[in-house]
Amino acid sequence: MKGGSGLKITIVIILLAALIALSIKPISERISLGLDLQGGAQVVLQANPEEGEVLTDEVLEQTIAVMRNRVDQFGVSEPIIQKSGSDRIIVELAGIDNPDEAIELLGTTAKMQFVGPDGVVIMDGSHLKDAQPVIDNRTNEPQISL
Repeated sequence: MKGGSGLKITIVIILLAALIALSIKPISERISLGLDLQGGAQVVLQANPEEGEVLTDEVLEQTIAVMRNRVDQFGVSEPIIQKSGSDRIIVELAGIDNPDEAIELLGTTAKMQFVGPDGVVIMDGSHLKDAQPVIDNRTNEPQISL
């Protein structure tokens, strides 16, 4: 009898060890490692408005939305993009392979251009005074009102 119960205890211990080993891997796959453990890039951007321009919270929020769209191109899971103070944005990108490319993409200024059928630039964003999203009453389609 004693030999049979020793075998049962050994089997139970082996099964418990196997269950523990199998449960550890899925847990580690679900844990999102941060910048400190996984590596990546932290970028602090400071706004420098041109002479005569006023930096508002709305402008910073729009800039954060633009940054979020740009970061989505990298497929970074759970990026941190947040306002810091009245003129800074902090962007943390954990796990990216090429931090220099991310920094370059975040630091570039987007330019809007209206190009004619012949490829010639007719007008650029510097000519616009205001742009607002609107819904067309006839088609219920979103549009940009310039």
